[in-house]
Amino acid sequence: MGKNKEKRKIIIYKCYSSAVNYIHDIRMLGYEPVLLEPFIEDEAKRIEMHDDYTSNYKFNGDICPEVIMEKPTYEEALEMIKEINPILILPGADNALWLCMKVSGDLGLKSNSLENYMPMRDKYHMQKALKEADLKSMDTVILHSEDEALSFFISHKGKKVVLKPTEGAATAGVHICDSAEQVKVVYKVLEKLINDRERDGETVVGQVFYEGPEYAIDTISCEGNHVVLYGWKYKKKVIPLFGTIYDQTIYISPDKEEYTEIIEYVFNVLDAIGIKYGAVHTEVIVTDDGPVLVEVNCRPGGGFQKYTYQDKIMFEHETKVSLDSYLMEPCDFLKKYPEKMPLKQPGIQKDIILDRDIYVEKVTITEACRNLPSFEYAIDNGAQLHYAKTIDFETNGGTIFLTDSDERQIQKDLEYIYDLEKNHLELLYQYRDI
Repeated sequence: MGKNKEKRKIIIYKCYSSAVNYIHDIRMLGYEPVLLEPFIEDEAKRIEMHDDYTSNYKFNGDICPEVIMEKPTYEEALEMIKEINPILILPGADNALWLCMKVSGDLGLKSNSLENYMPMRDKYHMQKALKEADLKSMDTVILHSEDEALSFFISHKGKKVVLKPTEGAATAGVHICDSAEQVKVVYKVLEKLINDRERDGETVVGQVFYEGPEYAIDTISCEGNHVVLYGWKYKKKVIPLFGTIYDQTIYISPDKEEYTEIIEYVFNVLDAIGIKYGAVHTEVIVTDDGPVLVEVNCRPGGGFQKYTYQDKIMFEHETKVSLDSYLMEPCDFLKKYPEKMPLKQPGIQKDIILDRDIYVEKVTITEACRNLPSFEYAIDNGAQLHYAKTIDFETNGGTIFLTDSDERQIQKDLEYIYDLEKNHLELLYQYRDI
């Protein structure tokens, strides 16, 4: 027998959170995954980053694929990727977009156009693109100084304002301010955050705070044809000065008539920012005047959703549909996937909210919840660590994933989890107060 033909490769850049599901799906489709990690010159930081990524790669129990590191310059990175000869290079995180789009354009691979990078990534340019397309948008300005931030707040007298970085995800770095003193404090905090991150061109944006229920709509696009895989309705809590934190994330079925207006708006948003391919996680607030964009995140929805968990809830899990959007012809893709895919059964993610700083010796969330009928799995931040009081997505105490055909069972299990969170934290962690 002759040698087996070498499998074609698909590169995932910054393969993190739910994007690790690509590893399984690429192999199932008969290709070979290659994971590209960002270049870090400092060796100690490089090792720390690699260890963090590696723990993510093992999330689903997959055998770790080939891992390569980005080169110091774009030209060197392009030559390295050329030698691999991939059929696709896809982003696993928001800050992976530019390289994936640039390489795809230079190598003639399917991708969204680099011309649309700014509205796909930058919070100011997202809203600008909507305004130019005559879609409802948020009043958004770039702020270069504390004085400009104060002027923005004063110009919207009687209203709360939101200050946040132009690049970001979830609630990290998002602050709601209702006084001049808060604006001063927050601007300095964000200025330091941006300086520490060292991202070219990143600054602070100011927006008027909009009231209303918040949703996320996860879409997949194939040559500009959009389909909705699932949605989330957020249940959040407000943390004074900081903003809102996730409490529950509730899966919603896109085929329900009550979400028609939101989905139509999201499709128009995708057109306005130039989305042609792949997964996009779009967050909106529904105001009295209809939905308005919070932000788009041009990668699979986050939160470390296992594909096995999604398969119990969804028509098909997200990374599989995303790959199909690049690999299939549009006519075949649209025959396979309905425009608004119904959910199979209810699902809820419950984030653990900590009301104080603790030092966690051991995490026992799974042991405390494993007998709940709707319990699937839990994630946490690890042991022998300081867990800070929850002020945003990055400081929650972990996430518990629930699903059941009977929504009443999920609610019953949630009541138990809330009791643990409030009254029996010792069952979720072995810890001491700090």
